Amino acid sequence: MVRNRWVLASTAVVLMLLSVSCSEPSAPFSATPQGSLVSLDAGLDSVGLDQRAQHERLLQRLKQVKDSLKAERERHRDEFREASAQWKEFQKQWKRDKKNGAAPALLTCQPQEYAADAELIGPNGGTIKLGANELRIPKGALDHEVIITGVAPVSDLVEVDFQPEGLRFQVPAELKLDYSHCVAPSWLNLFIVYLSDDGNQVLGIQPSVDKKGLKAVYGDLYHFSRYAVAW
Repeated sequence: MVRNRWVLASTAVVLMLLSVSCSEPSAPFSATPQGSLVSLDAGLDSVGLDQRAQHERLLQRLKQVKDSLKAERERHRDEFREASAQWKEFQKQWKRDKKNGAAPALLTCQPQEYAADAELIGPNGGTIKLGANELRIPKGALDHEVIITGVAPVSDLVEVDFQPEGLRFQVPAELKLDYSHCVAPSWLNLFIVYLSDDGNQVLGIQPSVDKKGLKAVYGDLYHFSRYAVAW
């Protein structure tokens, strides 16, 4: 009996060992996950190398762009010096002319066709258009109705003439004089002047703003006269 029990016990132990050995993963199976991790790490390193290489290429391109811009600035440096010299000479001449009482120089332009307009304008205001030039009379500028006429003669100047003479506004009217058909250096500051009846003499300078992006000068008017663009 004792021997049979020992045989049965031994048999049970053997079966248990066989069961355990069969349930353990084989060496190749256990190596597979480790091999996958190694492969994944290598892929990440490859991505990192690609990103660094792209970054280096971008840095090289940036240097090329900076060098190109620097060369472009050098090419325009002489142009800037010339324009600066012209501006300084213009300022000197302007000061000499002011000291000597000389009139501003009228802007010379390509002649435009004759343009004229007439409107009945009262307290609600209105607009007079002379080609690309325009007089806008706001509401409240007049307390009664008036027939207003405007003329832009055939001329090598940007000039307009409004009637009736002596009419005054309680609120300033806005005059726009277009100089898109003129050759005007960008560094010149243009403004509106009012002229004598024959247009041969500048009588004064009108407060105005040169809007270079629109190629037009805008000024406020309190009365009528003959107006032109000068510099």
